[in-house]
Amino acid sequence: MVEAGEEGERPRHLRPPPEASRLPRALFGSRGHRRWWPVLTFLLVVAIGISLLFPGARHQWAVSILRQPTRYTVLYFDHPASLPHEARVSQTVRFSFTIVNDEGHPVDYRYVVGNVVGTGDPTEREVSTTRISARGARSISVSLRPACAASPCRIQVSLAGYPETIAFLVAPPTATDGSNA
Repeated sequence: MVEAGEEGERPRHLRPPPEASRLPRALFGSRGHRRWWPVLTFLLVVAIGISLLFPGARHQWAVSILRQPTRYTVLYFDHPASLPHEARVSQTVRFSFTIVNDEGHPVDYRYVVGNVVGTGDPTEREVSTTRISARGARSISVSLRPACAASPCRIQVSLAGYPETIAFLVAPPTATDGSNA
């Protein structure tokens, strides 16, 4: 059954609701379903605000959002192509290496240079310390006599307290060079 109204008036079921009922529509949808996004947004803002009160949570926010500097040390041979491939036991081997400090503060690096037999620690080693400023580099020249009984002999450079290690192999001269080893 259709209700009759004045001429040109819409039927009741097609009319917009009265003005007084518009306020609850902010929290309720057009069909009476509750809209959760305003409540969830408010709760999210409150939770973030509370988390910023705690130092650990503030640190976690900073780590998650802001780019953190990477601290590292670099160790490399200056001229790797010129490293010796052969050496006599009495012959001095000369080479240089560089340490780069990107730790963010000055560091005293303790380096160890020596002959390595197998996978052990260096024997016949030279131990020294150098101070490198933040974002600085230092080239270090070394003279060393290989004293390995096994062939080839491994010359290793390592930094105490750091995982950086570099090495190269030196073999005794071959018999075809005409020398008596």
